[in-house]
Amino acid sequence: MLRYIIKRLLLLIPVAICTAAVVFFLMALSPGDPAVAIAGSDSKPEALEAIREQYGFNDPIPVQFFNYMKGLLKGDLGTSYTSKKSVFDEYMLRFPNTLKLTLYAMLVVLIIAVPIGILSSLKPYSLLDNAGMITALLGISMPSYWLGLLLILLFAKNLGWLPAGGMNETGAVILPAITLGANMAANLTRTTRSAMVEISRQDYIRTARSKGIGKRKVVMKHELKNALIPMMTVACVEFASMMAGACLVETVFSWPGTGRLIIDAINKKDRPLAIGSLLLTAVVISLISMFLDILYAAVDPRIRTSMGGGKK
Repeated sequence: MLRYIIKRLLLLIPVAICTAAVVFFLMALSPGDPAVAIAGSDSKPEALEAIREQYGFNDPIPVQFFNYMKGLLKGDLGTSYTSKKSVFDEYMLRFPNTLKLTLYAMLVVLIIAVPIGILSSLKPYSLLDNAGMITALLGISMPSYWLGLLLILLFAKNLGWLPAGGMNETGAVILPAITLGANMAANLTRTTRSAMVEISRQDYIRTARSKGIGKRKVVMKHELKNALIPMMTVACVEFASMMAGACLVETVFSWPGTGRLIIDAINKKDRPLAIGSLLLTAVVISLISMFLDILYAAVDPRIRTSMGGGKK
């Protein structure tokens, strides 16, 4: 197991390099002058030229990339053009906010998806099952920004129950968490339902029922336990997706997280901040993927053996 973890951690190096390269060239080739973003549109040409010379914008793009990677390989993510602060510090200042939002959204996902998925699997193709799947389809089909605007209009503007944005007021996390978790809840609902239905048709489930074991015990102890791996797969993948895809939700609700930080950095042509933030997000997603594999090993001894964590 330890060898597997070390191997996965080493794989983060090429992931980081490839992510940095792709984002760097996209930022460098995108329209707009970062010197104008730094100094302002009303700056004199002499001041803009001095900034281009200071930050190396006049150098060829391959030279700029080489200089950036030289600092990155030393562990230096650079300094933000706009705030003049370390990119790592800027990201870590916002990361707890995104993590908080994602955890609340994941709680919404589990509260909605698991019960609906289990109830739908008890009577496949029934009215209850069809209602649950239609609800899941609506959740998948509705864009998060559109759902967020609807929730703001209903609960913030018309009813006045919850704040429309920010994170300092009581209950500010509720609407963005529901918005972020709705689409993910739909995916997990369908996965839970499909896994439970498939497992309920297995021979050992029929044997358990024939022995007179109660239906509730069969569902919770046998069916749900064996459906955990596909459910965990989707849950962890969706958690990583929410961490990476919170940009729209954070923008709609003015939530000061890493997603909004990345959007602002791209709009301001703040190359080090945009590249460093996306790079750190990629590392976080890779670590979540590794954690998922470790969870697999904890649930299924066969997987633990294949990783070298058990006796062969």
